Parts: sequence; C-alpha cells; structure tokens
Amino acid sequence: MFVGAAAAVAGTAVLGLNYVLTARSLAGPGEVCISTTMGSPAAGAEADAAREAEALGAEPCADDADDPVPSAAPPGDDEVSVAIDGEDPLQFVAAERARRLRSLLAYSALALVGVCTTAVLAGWVVAGRALRPLGEVTATARRLSIDSLHQRIALAGPDDELKELADAFDAMLDRLSSAVASQQRFVADASHELRTPLAVVRTEVDVALADPDPSVPDLRSMAGRVRDAAIRSEQLVGSLLVLARSERDVALDDDLDLGELAAAAVAAASAEIDAAGLSVSTALRPTVVRGDRHLVESLVTNLVVNAVRHNVDGGTVRVATADGQIEVANTGHVIDADEVEALLEPFARGPAEAARTARTGHGLGLAIVRSVAHAHGATLSVEPLKRGGLRVRVEFSDR
Repeated sequence: MFVGAAAAVAGTAVLGLNYVLTARSLAGPGEVCISTTMGSPAAGAEADAAREAEALGAEPCADDADDPVPSAAPPGDDEVSVAIDGEDPLQFVAAERARRLRSLLAYSALALVGVCTTAVLAGWVVAGRALRPLGEVTATARRLSIDSLHQRIALAGPDDELKELADAFDAMLDRLSSAVASQQRFVADASHELRTPLAVVRTEVDVALADPDPSVPDLRSMAGRVRDAAIRSEQLVGSLLVLARSERDVALDDDLDLGELAAAAVAAASAEIDAAGLSVSTALRPTVVRGDRHLVESLVTNLVVNAVRHNVDGGTVRVATADGQIEVANTGHVIDADEVEALLEPFARGPAEAARTARTGHGLGLAIVRSVAHAHGATLSVEPLKRGGLRVRVEFSDR
C-alpha cells in the first residue's frame, strides 16, 4: 500500500512538471506574430489587421516595422485574408495548443494509473516474499512454551537483515533455554539439599518416639542432632536468599573497606582454620568500594570460607586486598581448567575427591560470589593453580 501511494505521489509530481514544461514549450497566441502583406493603397487594411492581431494577443512581426518596401499585393485588392482549416491562424494555434495539452494530460494520467497498479502488485509480491521470514519468527514465538524452548527458526537464505534477526532470535532462545535449565537444576538441587536435614530431623524424632522410656542422655543426643540439622537448613536457606537477592537490582549506597571486611571474615573462620591446621597469610591494604553492605560482606565471607573448607589439612590460604580488588588463593585438590566454570554454578562442589573431603557447605559459595560480583558490575576471575587449589580475584569498578 505504501509503495502504491509513493508511486502515485511521485507520478503525479512528474506528470505536473511534464505538463508545465510542455505548456511552456508550445507557442501561445501571444507568441505568434502576424505579417501583413498589403501594398500601400491598403494602408487602412493593414491597420485593421494590426488591431485584430493585438486583440488576439499577437504582435506584428518585427520585420514589418523595418521593411521600407511593403510586399506587393495583387492589383486592385484592398486586403489579403489567411485561414488555416477555415480558422483564423491565431485561433488555430490556440486550439491546437489546447488539444495537445489535453492529449498529454490524458495519456499521462493513463500511464500514471498503470505505473501505480504495477507498483502496488510488485510491492505486494516483493513484500510478501521479504516478510515471510517474519511470519516464521512470529509463528515460532507463538508456539514456544516452557516445554518447547528447543525449537529454533533456523532461517535459510542470504545474510540479510531478516536472517540476522532470525539468528538473533535463535541465540536468545539458546540463552533462555540454558537459563531455564539452570533454574530447574537449581530448584531440584535446593530441594535435595533441604530434604537431607529434614530427613535427619524426622528420623531422630521417630527414633525418640519409638522408645517408650528414653533416657535423658539419649534425648539430649537426639536434640543435638536435630539442632545441627536445623542449623544446616538455616544456613542453606540464608545462602539461597543471598543468591536470590544478588540477582535483583541492588542499591550501591555504602562505602566499604575490603581490607576490614576480609580481616573480619578471616577472624570469623579462625576456628575452622585452626581445626584444619591451615596457614593463613594476609596482605590487607585499605581499599574502599561502593556497594550493598550485606552482599559485599557475603561475597568476602564466602571467598574466605570457600578457601578454608575446600582445602587440604596443613594447607595454606592467602588473602590480599588493594586497588578495589580482593584476591583469595588456597591450596587444595587439582582442578582442571574446563571444570572452573562448573564450580560457579549453584551446588557445585568440584571434583569428586574434593567433594568428599570438603568439611561443610552446600556448593553455593562461588555461585554467590559470582552473582554478587555481577550485581555490582565487578570483574570475577577464577584460576586453578598447578599444584592444586584456586586463585579467585574480584575487582570492583565502582570505587
């Protein structure tokens, strides 16, 4: 429709311009001169012819005024009259000019109608072919659901804008499918992790209820195991809440010293450090960053706790802060480079050997670190060490 309208407007403009130029190129009555050929005895007739030419919009020819000798006229004739197809010459010129302009206008209008019709039909065919991929994109989008995210457009054809759009849509579906799958795994893992302490609580209570005459030491032992399971569940729920909060928009309103936060995290983990016989070295220079206090504290704490819990007996931990970044390195089991990305996923515990020897935890530490770093626009790098363990660095850009 737009193509037809554009063709009509352009054709009308061309038609009008053509009409004006043609009208100017055709001589009008005022542009025709009348040459008189009367002799001297017919001076009165010559004057009458001049007056008639002036009345019709014509002018005497320039040669008449300069010619000292008038053309000879047939003897005895007072005037000479000239007619074209029975009409006065000037009237004939005016009528012929009008006829030609009418013919031009009629033929141009017919040509304009033909051009507009052809443009509409051609535009409809070309637009239909060009926009067919958009129909495929729309149909695919309407078919998609949580159970059919595997479908793709896979548009074939030249590398034009429409194929680029379809490829971008497929890439978006890849990311969306990956995110949904990751979320489903997260829910399943969280359910499994919560089920374990709840099963412990239920088993302990069932055993106590099955004993008709439980002793006080037995009850106290059962209560201790139930308390440990409750603490484990509380820690897991707290970690899940931190992870969920870090994935939302956060307010970067607090000025935080990474050196102070790291020192507090090391002090809080001193009991676990002593129990494992770890050697901790620190290089904590004051460096202030802006962020959410609770989330940044959780990031630093998880970095230190992860280095302590996923270590080996008698291993080392090094914590350093400077220039808006914190770096934590620890000894531990050897981790392949292709396993690093998996460690950043929720409930990941690394290699099987490290998972068996890890003291406590739910596999959420590095996942929380990555999520909090992303929420603050910080750069996270995780590097496996050749002798085992990891080096994790978080660099904040907002300082």
